[in-house]
Amino acid sequence: MQSLIRVRFYGTLFIQNQKNAKSNEFVASRQRRKKVFASETKGYFGRRKNVWTVAKNALDKGLAYAYRDRKTKKAHFRQLWIQRINAGVC
Repeated sequence: MQSLIRVRFYGTLFIQNQKNAKSNEFVASRQRRKKVFASETKGYFGRRKNVWTVAKNALDKGLAYAYRDRKTKKAHFRQLWIQRINAGVC
């Protein structure tokens, strides 16, 4: 005999056969992805650290800023070195 599952949906009680119940095979892969984002967004403020879509967008934007600013940092140091060399030459 099949076991029955009782499901509450907005106050209404539905009874389903367990055989026809939706499988949850996607959960393991989703949990792995969420674990990666959770470790990467640790220290962010508010929903940026624990809500999946907000954390994903915050992390993507943060990585983009980091990539851009590594180039900017090199340019600033290059300008500083040129100024120091020119100051020493005079």
